[in-house]
Amino acid sequence: MITPTEAQTIILSKRIGLDAELVSIDTALHYSTAEAWIADSNIPPFNRVMMDGIGVRYIDLLNGTTQFRCVGIHAAGAEPLLSVKKDECLEIMTGAACPPSIDVIIPYEDLKRKSDLFEIENGKSYRKEQNIQLIGAEAKVGEILFSEGNIIDASAIGLAASIGKTQILVYKKPRILIWTTGDELVAADQQPKAWQIRASNGHALLALLQSSNFEADLFHTGDNPETIRKSIAEKAHNYDVMILTGGVSKGKYDHIPEALQSHGISEHFHRIAQKPGKPMWFGSNENTVVFGLPGNPVSCFMCMVRYVLPWLEAQYGRTRRLHKMKWKVPMNKSSQLTHYVPVRCDWSTDEIHPIPYRGSGDFSSLVHADAFAEIPADVFEIAAGEVCDCYLIPGRITF
Repeated sequence: MITPTEAQTIILSKRIGLDAELVSIDTALHYSTAEAWIADSNIPPFNRVMMDGIGVRYIDLLNGTTQFRCVGIHAAGAEPLLSVKKDECLEIMTGAACPPSIDVIIPYEDLKRKSDLFEIENGKSYRKEQNIQLIGAEAKVGEILFSEGNIIDASAIGLAASIGKTQILVYKKPRILIWTTGDELVAADQQPKAWQIRASNGHALLALLQSSNFEADLFHTGDNPETIRKSIAEKAHNYDVMILTGGVSKGKYDHIPEALQSHGISEHFHRIAQKPGKPMWFGSNENTVVFGLPGNPVSCFMCMVRYVLPWLEAQYGRTRRLHKMKWKVPMNKSSQLTHYVPVRCDWSTDEIHPIPYRGSGDFSSLVHADAFAEIPADVFEIAAGEVCDCYLIPGRITF
């Protein structure tokens, strides 16, 4: 068996080609950018007023002027044609282009008005260009605003609109198939017989993908080897990624590894020295990357979080951040395997609490977990307060 670190290295060495396409700004949410976004002009493109109030000359303030005669109003969106002379001011609104003669904005809150005179109250002082955002303060023309590979969120959509990018070049999302296997499984909307269980892995894996902004098709077969081989022949060339669950262990009905290899999908490893998830299989051909995850629910779920999701992120040049957390209580283990323990995270103290669970088939325990904490193979006792690596479960983190 190989170690989790060795498995991760092998997995990350395999790449899929990601094509690019143009999409509308209103459909680009959650895609990854296929090019850097460049400022097409200075941002802001003019000296922008940041407060409602009056605009005055800084030289008048230096000379001790505290009363200013208003000579007009300047609104946002208006051409800055008005100007002021000695001891004059303009009423001016947030977002307006600041006229060249004005270099200080005094907010209404600091003023008292009588007829056409504004008087500064409270003896406040002001610096030159106060409450004015200078041209290019946010970005200069030609500056990179958003790098290639970044996920487009709501704020990025706003940025794209601000630079006139209504058609956005994005990477196509990989075509992913989630394939569950097992004669013992029935659909979630069916009543299982006494010797059957409802299929849950496929729905859980799909939700993990969706939480990370990916989509997938669901597919199920039983354990018949001929059916499995036929399905591989039909499916492999239609998907960039296949995520199988079940059928990868050492049982007499675990036909997946042999069937995959018989269709030209090379095995890169089978079994990892970890608990849960030891039977995991990984392989690929020139078109498709295949993850064979164990059928036990916690094993399947953990392998998805630990290996599959980080690999998908890496296709876009992104690294899924590993969190360092402290154990709240002492921990120990007896086996010489790397353990992944479901934990709840206390974000106020950066501490983790182990979630009691009854083996790799106990899906109900995972609803209480925020992450999987890693206990290395050569560590058998952990004191409270010791730090460990945690692999966060998408969609479960609240700060």
